[in-house]
Amino acid sequence: MYGVIWISLFFAMMGGYWYATQPVGPDAARPDLLAANMLVYQQAAVTYEAAHATFTGTIPASSLVFPSWYREIGPWIAEAPTAGTVATYNGAALDVPIEAMSEALHKLSGDNIAAGIAGSSGLIVPSNMVPSVVTPADVPIGAAVIVTEVQ
Repeated sequence: MYGVIWISLFFAMMGGYWYATQPVGPDAARPDLLAANMLVYQQAAVTYEAAHATFTGTIPASSLVFPSWYREIGPWIAEAPTAGTVATYNGAALDVPIEAMSEALHKLSGDNIAAGIAGSSGLIVPSNMVPSVVTPADVPIGAAVIVTEVQ
């Protein structure tokens, strides 16, 4: 009886290890998965900024605390351009159209007007509205970005 439990536990642990060590596959090219992954990264950055209220600059990924199940699949960069503000954006080209990524990011964030594409005159959300959200100067034009004011 106990042998079966130990064998089952062993295979469950091996399966978890196998999954955690697999390279990122074709699912990484789905805009909704990239957007969800970016939002988890953003939340970790917001938590960091809340604990370090006077910090400004690029937040080192090594300083962020992620859930144990999180595996970064995007080239995300988080920065605090001013104390109390966090912007997370893609630091390199994505494998999906930026418009699809922006739309998924906007939808998953609850139609947040601070989630969209960085434009020359501010943030552009999927409805082509340009809200009064200022994107930090370091965010490249055309990047998917979400800006959050830390409370």
